[in-house]
Formats: sequence, C-alpha cells, structure tokens
Amino acid sequence: YEAMELAAERAKKNGVCLVGLSNAHHIGRIGHWAEQCIDHGLVSIHFVNVISRPIVAPWGGSDARHGTNPFCVGIPRRGKDPIVLD
Repeated sequence: YEAMELAAERAKKNGVCLVGLSNAHHIGRIGHWAEQCIDHGLVSIHFVNVISRPIVAPWGGSDARHGTNPFCVGIPRRGKDPIVLD
C-alpha cells in the first residue's frame, strides 16, 4: 500500500514513476494495487517476480500445469468503469 501511495504521489508530480519492491513476501492480488492507482486517476502496469516457480491448476483442472499470472494493468476511464487486466 505504501509503495503505491509513494508511486502515485511521484507520478502526479513527475508524469511517470517506476517503483521496485523487494523482500515483500506475498503481496496478494496485484489487481488491488492497480485499483489503488486507478483511484488516483493513474494508469498502472505491474509485474511480479518470484524466486521459485509456482504452478497452478488451470480453471477446472486438478493438476498444476501453468505458472501464476504475474502481470496486471489498470486503466481509469472518465464516466465509465475502469479496466483492470489481472
């Protein structure tokens, strides 16, 4: 939360901001961070990196076969619902 608030403040001041966060352990659903930036009226792109290679089962599947999806984009839109690709 604090990293995104700092990023939003800097992006508003400078027009763009790039933030790196390390040793954060599990940060939860990254779509939340995109929604936080949308609340500030900002477009955001998020990438996540992990040390190990976690895999998950596909929708409706029982065997883990796919990597997690460590990518998200948030796009605010005036008068319309925002777009969050998570």
